[in-house]
Amino acid sequence: MSRKGKGKILLNGAIERPKIPISTQRNLWIAAAGRCEFPGCDRVLWYDQIMLSEINYSNIAHIVAASPNGPRGDAVKSLELASDISNLMLMCPEHNHLIDVNEEEYTVEVLQEIKRDREHLIKRLFDDLCSQRTTVIKLSAAIGGSVPVLTDATIRSMLFPTNVAHDDDIIVLNYNDRPHDGDVAGLSSLSAELLVDVKDRIGRKERDGELYPPVSVFSIGRIPLLVSLGRALSATDDCTIYQLHRDTGSWRWAEESGQDLTSDEDIRLVLPSDRSGSAMPVVAVSISGSVSQDDIMAILGKDVSLFTIVAGAPGMNFMQYESQLRRFRDIWSQLMGEIREISPKVQKLPIFSAVPVSVAVQMGIQHIQADPCWSIYELRATKGGWEKAIELR
Repeated sequence: MSRKGKGKILLNGAIERPKIPISTQRNLWIAAAGRCEFPGCDRVLWYDQIMLSEINYSNIAHIVAASPNGPRGDAVKSLELASDISNLMLMCPEHNHLIDVNEEEYTVEVLQEIKRDREHLIKRLFDDLCSQRTTVIKLSAAIGGSVPVLTDATIRSMLFPTNVAHDDDIIVLNYNDRPHDGDVAGLSSLSAELLVDVKDRIGRKERDGELYPPVSVFSIGRIPLLVSLGRALSATDDCTIYQLHRDTGSWRWAEESGQDLTSDEDIRLVLPSDRSGSAMPVVAVSISGSVSQDDIMAILGKDVSLFTIVAGAPGMNFMQYESQLRRFRDIWSQLMGEIREISPKVQKLPIFSAVPVSVAVQMGIQHIQADPCWSIYELRATKGGWEKAIELR
């Protein structure tokens, strides 16, 4: 055989088994954690527990035999896969013999499944040792006809090295093909559906003991929908919200300097001058952009009491540090406390917000039963201004 990795033909016509490279043997030992991969065996193959000494008990078993005439052999695949790690299993001598003399029971398909399940389990165990397991919320919803791309690979790379999410830990909320993007009615319906869906799926994981805090939130969508997502997570004790940074394309928060936020990085609350409680309270949040008081009055009239949260330097790239999100959380709690004190009987609270995704989710998380109904307004370029999008009770 002239190609690299193939067995050569001996003088007697037999085919010499290709040698398995040391690197492949090493990787197989790692994948199998140095134990027999036969179900229920788990024998440590590098240590004699009776003699208390190191010894190599291992056999490297072939799923498709290295020879066409061997167990599960194949005229073509035997040579192609003879030293391929996907075709190799680490076993003790007894179970290597067992699978070969019971070829009809231990078929290629059966052994492939055993190998896959075993090595996947070992990988998960080591992942859990090295990183904290987390449940992930992945929300993706079209914006202005643009379909966002948010892959599981991206999420895992952002979680690494402190957290890990298995396939069944990721709750996928994909609304890219739903008819909500161009109309308020569709958005309102989807918001209500989202609330029920998230609470149900989080609740099921909690009942089954499969909810792993902190819940890691990755979301792209219209701001009212993200506020609804936060509202659905309000009963969840521990959430970590990730922010897509447009300037870098990364979801990773910038490294904290250890210093206090500068005036440009800070967020502040501006209370209305008239705090008698006679006018209707309204909230304006200017972080990724500016909300105009004139625009609000054009919609609601002049008899309003405006509570404003404003970033030191509003802009699309303002929210860089996780400490800024914590600062917003504290300011929002203060704001809602002020409104409950000044206007305890208010039934509806209009909210106009120009905010990044993380802030929208955080707002919803802090919605409590004592709050009035929130009327969430959204700035719509296609409508030429602000429009009431959803209500949260």
